Amino acid sequence: MNVAGPWTEDRVDAAEARVERDLEFVCDAVRSELGARLVALVLVGSYARGEGGVSMDGEVRAFNDYDLVVIARAQDLSSVRRALPSLALRCEERCGVSVDLWPISRETLANVPRTLFWYDVALGAAKVLVGPNDVLAPVRARRDEHPPVDEAARLLANRAAGIALSRLGGRWASPLVVARHAHKAVLAVGDALLLGSRLYRAKLGERAANVRTLCDSTEVYGELPDMYDDALAFRRGPERWLAAHGAGVSEWNARVVARVSEWHLRFERWRLGPIGSPLEYAARTTAIYRDSDELRGPRAVSSAALWALRERRLSAAHPRELLARAAVAIAYTDRASLDRACEATLGVRAGRALPALERLVQRGG
Repeated sequence: MNVAGPWTEDRVDAAEARVERDLEFVCDAVRSELGARLVALVLVGSYARGEGGVSMDGEVRAFNDYDLVVIARAQDLSSVRRALPSLALRCEERCGVSVDLWPISRETLANVPRTLFWYDVALGAAKVLVGPNDVLAPVRARRDEHPPVDEAARLLANRAAGIALSRLGGRWASPLVVARHAHKAVLAVGDALLLGSRLYRAKLGERAANVRTLCDSTEVYGELPDMYDDALAFRRGPERWLAAHGAGVSEWNARVVARVSEWHLRFERWRLGPIGSPLEYAARTTAIYRDSDELRGPRAVSSAALWALRERRLSAAHPRELLARAAVAIAYTDRASLDRACEATLGVRAGRALPALERLVQRGG
């Protein structure tokens, strides 16, 4: 690899060594599979920032996913894209966590969309593991181009999707996963406020300080700074956090989700106008995402499109529009209305909704 750590927040030697071995394996596997088609392999996200989490319960291993950008030449992109799913699976089996390998051509780096993902990269949350160290120069040159506020809304919706998955059960309902999704939603609320105020930074510690400065003088968000700090503590040691909360995770989760729901809808009312409830949000007939660089095509979701979705016919709406509606309705509506929320957004009752939501997350996340 081109670079070394630190990779993790706690800097524990065993954890640093484990992440280093995992990334070396991924680098070797990608180079071996792609050969000359590979221009560069870039690590992004928490481990690239040196803020990754680790699981210390028995075997020391990564807790967060490994997110990597695979950069290829435009003429090789199609074949690279076909090779990556099986390669990612092989890496996941070795590393014990999800390994996301996202292909992009080098020629498009100068014109990447103004998304939160690329804004993080521009701010420095990326490490070039293989290839020329200056490969990201075109992206970093755009660090002063703030993403549209739609990106904050998209982040909130994606985190609501995690809460919705946990609420529907299955493999998403373990205490550790439930806590993880709730904490990520808290972080998303703080990050959304920072994005809207142009105080967002790459490092989590700087974000936490800015969240406290932004919220300390307001009653509405008065609890958020401490909850944000608690979410960061969970990232550093999820098993330790879970052990400290014992059997009270369910009650804790209910309180946190209630606060996140209030803050999420408050943010969306500021952005979109009056929204009375999660179900009203789901039933909007005007577009939720209006300024995102990545969304093209229909700019609204009509009642006819929603009906088509309920009838399990292909909807003309963008998957991210549909995911936002389903995530908010299912994550935040009261228990008595859960079947109604699932039927309105996924076309099935709550007991059969999990596979449909999982598919929608894959399409629109």
